[in-house]
Amino acid sequence: MPQRRPAGVLVQRFRRAHGGRCADSGRTPTQWLLIGNDTEQGRHQLAVWLSDDEGRTWRIARHLERDAEGRGRYAYPCAIQARDGTIHVTYSYALERDDLPRDEQGRPKRSAIKWARFDREWLLQGDSSGIL
Repeated sequence: MPQRRPAGVLVQRFRRAHGGRCADSGRTPTQWLLIGNDTEQGRHQLAVWLSDDEGRTWRIARHLERDAEGRGRYAYPCAIQARDGTIHVTYSYALERDDLPRDEQGRPKRSAIKWARFDREWLLQGDSSGIL
């Protein structure tokens, strides 16, 4: 069940794919996934964080998008976990550059919805340590 966090951030719990058990409680452990812009200003980066302690710390971070400021905007992510454990994320993007592919009329393709699919192992590789 998604939970609201401060500043309108939506956090979703994800069960671990291996179905392990906690020694002390006998319950299936959960991890929390957080997706958002990790910049002071702008939306030119979109990161995924993983928490093993119900949101107290966010130790793993991996970027879905990482552009220079003013070159792209990534927003409104939504994530689900499939039965096979893979995580599917959709988000909007708008690009601000001249080297874009063109449509049939020659106009740059600047915005659309992207879909990303990854597994826990990809996320655990991380590209930075927890910054939240």
